Amino acid sequence: MMRLKNIFPDFGIALIAIAVMSAMLAFASPDKASAENKAGEPLILAEVSDTEARAGSAFDLVAATTERSLGNPNAPITVIEYASMTCAHCAAFHNEVFNDLKAAYIDTGHVYWIFREYPLDRLALRASQVARCVQPSMYFNFVEVLFSSQDRWSRSDDPMKSLANTARLAGIDQETFQACVSNQDLELHVLQTMRTGQSQWKVSSTPTFIINYGEETLSGVRSLEDFQRAFEKLQ
Repeated sequence: MMRLKNIFPDFGIALIAIAVMSAMLAFASPDKASAENKAGEPLILAEVSDTEARAGSAFDLVAATTERSLGNPNAPITVIEYASMTCAHCAAFHNEVFNDLKAAYIDTGHVYWIFREYPLDRLALRASQVARCVQPSMYFNFVEVLFSSQDRWSRSDDPMKSLANTARLAGIDQETFQACVSNQDLELHVLQTMRTGQSQWKVSSTPTFIINYGEETLSGVRSLEDFQRAFEKLQ
């Protein structure tokens, strides 16, 4: 639904290279199943944490586990987005809608936007971990790249290799990539974010948007007009 353009210009040549590559790709249709991909079966939460070893400190765990947000924390409206990196509906929102929403509401100080991971499968979990290892100032640009090129990396013959190649363009070398995807603390942080969404807000699908901490909730592929109507109710 939207594309995050030029939020952090210091992403530089690497981001431009990725964007050019991504523009040549066909986006996944929003009606495609988003809970499975070539990387494997849907995520089983109890299974993942028990099967991965702890990794070294090739990245800053504290920085990697801080909240990811855009806009003014004192804005009158707060939106919490729950999204999965392999969700075609989430990609549609970020590729087609979010840029306009950001310009109209976040950049103008009306909305504070919080992004939280809700991985629907193992590959989405790993992509979320890698995104959190990118420099925080580059996080939303990297999420944009993951969504705009989702059909390529998530459905390749070797999705993890494709994910690693994309991460390399964002400054994540192979050692850091491996540390990110196999770090148990980071994994548990992402999974706990998902569990909190389930228990606190009854999130069960992606994307889901919690507006003003439950006053309004939107889910699925939504238009800018849908958000405008929801925001107007709260004014």
